Amino acid sequence: MAMTLPDVRFLFDYTKWANELMFDATEALLPEQMFRPVGGSFACIRDTWGHLASADWVWLCRWTGESPGAWPTWAHGSVGEIREEWRRIHMQREEFLDGLSDPDLNREVVFTRLNGEVDQATLGFLLQHVANHATYHRGQVASQIRLVGGVPPSTDLLRYRPT
Repeated sequence: MAMTLPDVRFLFDYTKWANELMFDATEALLPEQMFRPVGGSFACIRDTWGHLASADWVWLCRWTGESPGAWPTWAHGSVGEIREEWRRIHMQREEFLDGLSDPDLNREVVFTRLNGEVDQATLGFLLQHVANHATYHRGQVASQIRLVGGVPPSTDLLRYRPT
């Protein structure tokens, strides 16, 4: 099934909604809880958010023709700082999507991975990848929140009702 721009927008609108709910739950925690080593792909909740947001930034850069050679330093800030950066990235991604049409989703994007390896894929596939990547790590944040004694929100797609 071919993706359309409305499909992509739906995925990123859902991602924004779900991330904001999970950021709210994270920011309700004590700093000690956010930094407590609980395991997973990343040691603590802050580190997981730092990865998720910085990956969004890296992919946005790649889609616009730049391949960063390193993760951004802001990924090591507070969860509040990471959230603000992620909101800026989300707005920039919306502006990027505003400039696209359906045929653009079939455009090949050539990019360099952080390890120096050159790769390529269609823009539509990469957009899907980023939305899926966010869901994957948001699930990890939910588990990490539970492990430190918090209560994560339900961010199932079924709960999302766009306005």
